[in-house]
This record gives sequence, C-alpha cells and structure tokens, in this order.
Amino acid sequence: LAKISHISLDISIEKEACPLGLAPTSSTVNTLIMGDALAITLMQMKQFDSASFARSHPGGSLGATLLTKVEDVLDNRSSEACCAPEDSIKSVILKLCMTGLGMVSIVENNSTIGVFTDGDLKRCLATDSDLDRPIQSVMTKNFTHTRLHSLGYEAATLMLDKAITALPVLGEENEFLGVVNLSQIHKAGVQCKI
Repeated sequence: LAKISHISLDISIEKEACPLGLAPTSSTVNTLIMGDALAITLMQMKQFDSASFARSHPGGSLGATLLTKVEDVLDNRSSEACCAPEDSIKSVILKLCMTGLGMVSIVENNSTIGVFTDGDLKRCLATDSDLDRPIQSVMTKNFTHTRLHSLGYEAATLMLDKAITALPVLGEENEFLGVVNLSQIHKAGVQCKI
C-alpha cells in the first residue's frame, strides 16, 4: 500500500509490548492514534461542527444530544406549571404535586416574575406554617431560565451546573411557555455531563 500511495505515514514499531511478541499491542495503539489524528485534522479542514455531526448521526444518544431542543421535550404538564402572584402557597403546593415537574412559575402579565420549587417548599415549611399567604411572599425572584429553541443538552448542563432540577422556559419576549426538568430531558435520550 505504501508503494502505490502518494503519501505514506510510517507508524511501524520495533517491538510489540506483549512479552511474547505475538499480540498486537503497540501497533494497535499507533494505528488508533494515527486514525484519530487524521480524523480530527479532516474535521478541522472541512469545518465539521456539532451540527454536521448530528446530521450524520441522527439516531441514538449522540443524535438526541445534538438535535433535541427544549421544545421537543415539553409536555402538557409544562404549560400548567404556573400560577399568579396572589395565589396561596397552599394552592401552589397542589400544583407542584399535580404537575410533578419540581417547579411552578409565578406569572404576571404572561411574564415569569419568580419561581417556586420543591426546595423552596421545604424551606417554607421549615420556617413558616401560614400556607394561606400569597406565593409572591416566598417565591424566588432571581431565577435561571432556558429558551424554547435551546438544546436540551444545554438546559440540562445549566441545571447540573446550578444544582437545580427544573427551569422555566421563556419565549423571545420573555413570555412564560412552560417548565422543563432533567427527567424530561433524560427521557428524550439526551446525555449530559455528570
């Protein structure tokens, strides 16, 4: 092959690592290294990015990770996970239980102004027993969110980085569109960092 090729890359070895000198060990490592180096070089030359990779690997977890957007994993519960600022803590607890997403968005004039999570509920019950107060008195005002067209992988990574399990989904005008959680993203086959 080397004699009839225009370019030959010599990856030969003097001796295999196998003590008997029989099993291909060092030679297979050299072959892997050269194959990876050629593939990476070609990817850079052809400007092969994650979108290109997703197009050529649409199935399985790689395709799901590179192609699944937040909008693809939202279900009926997602848009129901909201309440008004004047709703009672008690009614919001019921909504938390009914939707099972781990978060309720507090929405005013179609904009999310705060969130109330399972963690907020635990903290609330530990310090206060008046569940008839409005949710706006205990909601989290500084919250992290995601967008409808964001990749599920990006939303999951954001949640893991912030040590949270759910995010409100906002539209281009910051309007409330739903709530997404890690479980929904994982069920879609999206792999995210641990």
